[in-house]
Amino acid sequence: MTRTEHLTIGLVALALWGVSGLPLWVGWLSTPADQVYVARVPITGADTTAYYSDIEQARQGGVLVSNQFTSEPQRPTLFHPLWLFTGWLGALTSWSTPAAYQAARLLAAWAFVLLLYRILMTVSLRPAGRWLVLAVVVTSSGLGWLTRADWRGDVQLNSTPVDLWVAESNTFLSIGHSALFIGSQALLLFILWQGWLLWAGQVSRGKRWIGPALGLLALIHPYDLFTVVAVLVASFLWLTASGRWPGERWREMVVAGLQWLVWVLPVVVYYLVVVLREPAMAGWLRQNVDTTSPPHLVFLAFGLLWPLAAIGLLADRHRRPSVLTLFFIWAMVGLAVIYLPGLTFQRRLLNGLHLPISLLAGWGLVMMSQRLRPAVVRWTVVSVMIAVLALSNLRSLALDAAQVFPDAKPHYPARISRAEYEAMLWLKAHSRPTDVVWSEVWMGNTIPGVSGRTVALGHGHQTIDLQGRLRDWEAWRTDSLAPAERTEMLRRLRINLLFWRAKDKLPGGYRPETDQRWQLVFQKDDVRLFQL
Repeated sequence: MTRTEHLTIGLVALALWGVSGLPLWVGWLSTPADQVYVARVPITGADTTAYYSDIEQARQGGVLVSNQFTSEPQRPTLFHPLWLFTGWLGALTSWSTPAAYQAARLLAAWAFVLLLYRILMTVSLRPAGRWLVLAVVVTSSGLGWLTRADWRGDVQLNSTPVDLWVAESNTFLSIGHSALFIGSQALLLFILWQGWLLWAGQVSRGKRWIGPALGLLALIHPYDLFTVVAVLVASFLWLTASGRWPGERWREMVVAGLQWLVWVLPVVVYYLVVVLREPAMAGWLRQNVDTTSPPHLVFLAFGLLWPLAAIGLLADRHRRPSVLTLFFIWAMVGLAVIYLPGLTFQRRLLNGLHLPISLLAGWGLVMMSQRLRPAVVRWTVVSVMIAVLALSNLRSLALDAAQVFPDAKPHYPARISRAEYEAMLWLKAHSRPTDVVWSEVWMGNTIPGVSGRTVALGHGHQTIDLQGRLRDWEAWRTDSLAPAERTEMLRRLRINLLFWRAKDKLPGGYRPETDQRWQLVFQKDDVRLFQL
């Protein structure tokens, strides 16, 4: 690669990072002085602060992290290298947790674009063709823009194409979401590419890194192991059935497989023996039910990519099996994997499925454009196609940006008051890591990412028995509980701190300042912290 190509890759990654993060920049710039922008990724408002929680625990010196959105007794057991790195980055630079999160997102976007370009260099394309395919991969979406959903709260599992609301559904949304999604997709792409080269008997220096990449992927996004195994097995069978697999190299394949197991098996054992034995972690997994939308909504999420991918396959049909064959196998296997019965995390397996489909579609657009004359017609058609393919992503940006203006009414709080933020900083400075905070659910969703402290109520999947906790909170706000019942609730939920605001009070409801068990430890404006 030339210096110019490296520079261009860096600029492309920076542009993708900036454009995909547009709603966040709008939110930051439009925040009034008396408020603090929480910097939630709008497409997954509640999950962003869960990542912030892990990052904040790492900033405070934790190598292993815990589920801070539920009050069950637990030890820190989860090792997540990505959030550990991000937390250390924030601590070393004194950047805020959201700033470190965005820096990690930029680094992951750059690594992804660099890897993708290197793979495209192995395909018979001129530089202009490589950039065209890359543009399709990083900007394309489906037909979600044709739906009538006006804001994120309107999306429905069974009625909205996934390219409008599932961050893993295409590359652009993944870049805009986090280093977790685009970073795991880079690992997935690298592993399958190098695995294909190994199966096909082609020379590659990168094959030695498949094992470490598998181990890292298993730690940061273990769901993708299902895709890896399924695609590698299907690729092996495809090459064997077509007589292309070099059978005389079977010993090399066995050795490679054993090396991969050495990297992956300890991670699997660690999850089963250590992490999932913690009730807070096991309960999180049981509640983390993400089923895939009906097939027609997934099909619509790729829209015009389908006919372009078909053109790409037809153009490649006379060549010997190439990396494009891998993309075809990956696409077909991926569509089957997301509907595997018995899996509660089917939708998570959408992660990376856009890559093979969009790569084939990009190849198809290149092949189609080569037949167009003159050049002005060719580039006009190409530009229009890329713009149309990006429409769902543009609509997502518009929907998300509209939610972060001060007068908007999103389905989650985009900002907190300065007093609420300072109360969370007090928790960080003066409370113990073992303390548990009782608060309204969205405050509970925000507290761990700012203070690194555990809450009893705060996340749809990570709070054990969320509906029961919501009922507990509503009962707590009323004046219907007897003193003994309040004492029992505090004991059961292990609560010793109360985060209380004027808006939490009900007419004639509970008043903690009259409850002698509480000591007022922080007060500013309408926000109070009480400690047992």
